[in-house]
Amino acid sequence: MKREMGQTVNNHYRTVDIVQGLKKRLNHYSLVVPNVCGTWHVARFTFHPPATTDQLRAFYDEYKYILHSDYIEFLKLHNGATLFSIGTDAGIEIFSLAQLAEQLERNSLHHLTIARNPTTKFCIRDTAEGLYLAGHNGWVNTYLPISFAQWLGHLIAANGADFWNWKIAQRTQA
Repeated sequence: MKREMGQTVNNHYRTVDIVQGLKKRLNHYSLVVPNVCGTWHVARFTFHPPATTDQLRAFYDEYKYILHSDYIEFLKLHNGATLFSIGTDAGIEIFSLAQLAEQLERNSLHHLTIARNPTTKFCIRDTAEGLYLAGHNGWVNTYLPISFAQWLGHLIAANGADFWNWKIAQRTQA
């Protein structure tokens, strides 16, 4: 966005820009990334074909579940994906419309899992814009006041690491 004198820069995260930026870094759908201990790994990425407008409309007509606009933007790019899969680690799986529908058919949910990694489920509620994190027991235990696009951008900047678990050291007074 061009900035004119006296104007502020729009800091809105756009899912399409985040995904395109990631894809520019990939080489044959893989990327060499460090983990938090400094060990280097080859991470693999899989992107599914986009969801059509008809599929998105049918999902809403069937389930009346309101998906967040930046998640819909992702689905229009890729109806599901796997990011940062390393070795036998499944990485981060971002769910497709079919996976969302399976959840809604099994249960009447207050939150809907839209992505997962081996230890955490990433959930949305149709009444809130942020992401909720749930452990394998299904209990929502943390709320991140960020959108799906912000979460995706942070995840990519952290090379797939669990940035939501990072504890930032506080400066102490001398």
